[in-house]
Amino acid sequence: DPANVTRNAVGTATLTFTPPASGSDQTAATLEYTLNGHSGSFELARFIAQPTPLTGSWRIFYSSAGYSSTPYPGIATMENTGGNHYRLTTGGYDLDGAFLPRHVYDLDLSGSGPVFTGSGRFSEDRTSTEGTIEIERLQVENGVLMFEYANTLTKGSGVDPTSPETFPDTIVGFPPPNDGYPYIEGAGFYQSGWWWDPSKDGMGLNVEQQGDTIAVAWYHFDEDRSPTYALLAGKLVGNTLSGELQTASGPPPGPTYDPADVSRETAGTATLNFTSTTSATFEYTLNGHSGSLDLSRFTAEPIPLATGSWKYDAAYAEWGCIVVMSLPSWGNTASGIATMEKTGDKLYRLTTQDDNGIESCAYDLELTQSGSIYTGSGQGSCVDRGGNPVAINAVTVKRLQTENGALVFDYTSSSYGHQRNSTEAPASCMENGSLSGTPYDNTKP
Repeated sequence: DPANVTRNAVGTATLTFTPPASGSDQTAATLEYTLNGHSGSFELARFIAQPTPLTGSWRIFYSSAGYSSTPYPGIATMENTGGNHYRLTTGGYDLDGAFLPRHVYDLDLSGSGPVFTGSGRFSEDRTSTEGTIEIERLQVENGVLMFEYANTLTKGSGVDPTSPETFPDTIVGFPPPNDGYPYIEGAGFYQSGWWWDPSKDGMGLNVEQQGDTIAVAWYHFDEDRSPTYALLAGKLVGNTLSGELQTASGPPPGPTYDPADVSRETAGTATLNFTSTTSATFEYTLNGHSGSLDLSRFTAEPIPLATGSWKYDAAYAEWGCIVVMSLPSWGNTASGIATMEKTGDKLYRLTTQDDNGIESCAYDLELTQSGSIYTGSGQGSCVDRGGNPVAINAVTVKRLQTENGALVFDYTSSSYGHQRNSTEAPASCMENGSLSGTPYDNTKP
């Protein structure tokens, strides 16, 4: 009964985050505290449950080492070649079915959390083009590849060896789905955060997801009503984590704290099943007590959607009437600017404009928030590459999020308008789509 929960002030604390290095995530902090008469401080580092898996294959929009302005759908594949050395290859076919030269990037990487930086060399296997590469950000998180880099051409394509030219570029990749389409239903589930059962205030779960590894700390009360916790950790299989519950005991914090005095034991089992990005169930047996919690993502304070602009270099859309891999969905380019503005209470307008200034879409959305994730519905309109208006009768927002500066927009929609490259009468289409963008400042994505 949460009415029997009591709370007391037992001290004070200050948590200070160290400003991160350029191109990295937040990884360092200090905690100064006074707790039940014990005072001290910690130098904290972000905990890494598992190394970020950088290997795999992704669907991308493929450009030619930065010196081609036309992106094409293709594949990026990463393999580990030993230690911190990786090889990333990109290649594919253009819209006419012609094969494009494959690029090979041999990379030396160093990481901070999920973010990697480094340098290396690249080459085309069908031409004499070669050069060096500087990696600003290489990250694989939630199944999405983000590769921000700059190529300096040193050989081939008319390069002046005395003044080689540098080309910045970005590749965003989505995992290839089993059914052959680039869009993945439910992709991007990212469950890190605080979860609770509102009917059982006083206990809850802190969830940390890194790749397919989940670490859970379940805070609750023990038999003598003292606060305690249990740990559950392992691989996420589908949307479910099952395993043993571990409990621990040890000395209080302070200068005499000795981790050798900490003991751990298995105290039960639990299954955590995510039913969406905002709901889950937790079934447990702990020290002879069994039960379940209906969890929702905890929102301590509303996390507003950011307004502003983002550069998108890859996005996918699956049509019911035609399949393309771009946004806006009627074009053959995957590069442009997305802009978000707030138009009222729970009302937002998201617009997309391709780099050629031809195609555009505007989505008027009414959104509901759970943590940093927004869902909702709306309608809108597009202008296709032929200048034809296309009405979006309905759009369902599966996820709209601007956490950590990135824009993620997963949606389904129904529309009425001309199909791409078609002179036929307008048709009704159903569409699944996903867009990922990085902050845009008018000078560099």
